Amino acid sequence: MKQDKKKGLLISHSSGAAGAEVVFEEVVKSLGAAGAVTVMYPNSALLFPLKRMPSEDGVEKICGFYKLFGNSVLRVVVKFIATFPTILYVLLQLRWKEFGYVYVNSSLNWFGLFVAILKKKKCYLHFHELPNDSETYIDKKLDWLFSVLISLSKAHCIFISREMECYWRDRIPAIQSSTVIYNPAKNLYSQQCNSDGYVYGFAGTLYERKNVALLIRCFSAVAKKYSNVSLVIAGSGPQLDELKLLAEQCGVSHLVEFIGAVNNIQCFFERIHCFILPSLAEAMPLVAVEAMIVGRVSIVTDRCSLNEIFDDGKHCFYFSPGDPGALIDLMSKAYEGVLDYVSEEAKNRASATSSNIVFREKLYEVVG
Repeated sequence: MKQDKKKGLLISHSSGAAGAEVVFEEVVKSLGAAGAVTVMYPNSALLFPLKRMPSEDGVEKICGFYKLFGNSVLRVVVKFIATFPTILYVLLQLRWKEFGYVYVNSSLNWFGLFVAILKKKKCYLHFHELPNDSETYIDKKLDWLFSVLISLSKAHCIFISREMECYWRDRIPAIQSSTVIYNPAKNLYSQQCNSDGYVYGFAGTLYERKNVALLIRCFSAVAKKYSNVSLVIAGSGPQLDELKLLAEQCGVSHLVEFIGAVNNIQCFFERIHCFILPSLAEAMPLVAVEAMIVGRVSIVTDRCSLNEIFDDGKHCFYFSPGDPGALIDLMSKAYEGVLDYVSEEAKNRASATSSNIVFREKLYEVVG
């Protein structure tokens, strides 16, 4: 990496453990290995704008009181007022650090863009959101403001799929430079399922966009056809109680296990035979790629960009989240073993395109 860019300020949009945060942690490892970095995470429970955290592997970590933007004009105004003291505090606390660049995770992380603009440093904005008719992420009434932030920060935009790049460059003409870098997957290994019967699985945050209610309804239909099936749902979120109630109403609560958030995704995959992602909106879902690496049959929503890498019927199986009949049919075929032929080829394809080494090299090309 160039000498003037060795020190970086990396600003996360979340302190959780979803796909975008997993990618952010890989960015921290990659850029931290190439030079000194300071990493900032949001914490809306702080009483003060900024708090230092214990350093890890030589990486300085801080957390600050700031929130995501983009929902509506009113919320942006309110969040900006609430966040502005943190922006000033960051500038004061870090004024002696000679950062060469600011890396901002998520298009909703306007806090990071504000900091980049005020520090007058090179900015890299990593998009993870691909809007569609089910999920807007950023109100289009705010496109003018987003364009201003992109222009003032002179952000080089990093997208996780070509489809996402085309979408945002059409929507925000202020984006002048961009790169596509596919997400890296965790270092997982293929292993046979250790569960009895046939087990379907889902992993992700339990909110409406993930469409887990559809999965439970379709599973209840499959459970009427086959006697030894079960469903494991990994994750937590605002819909947890609602989904548990739905499982009871569908008469499958004894077959559906909610195991909460998992720290070891490898262990989750070892429990299931078939992974299902029924989301209404996704970009490049990392968990589906990881399922293929482990050798699991993967049935995935067609509201994503995975088809840039994985072919339908060759590596995984796509369905429309508006067509429950299609999902039931694929789940039935998975149980009957009709779809098993894709596992080995999918594993090889996923491992080749989602390598941490490839991700790190491409990231260095952009930020180097």
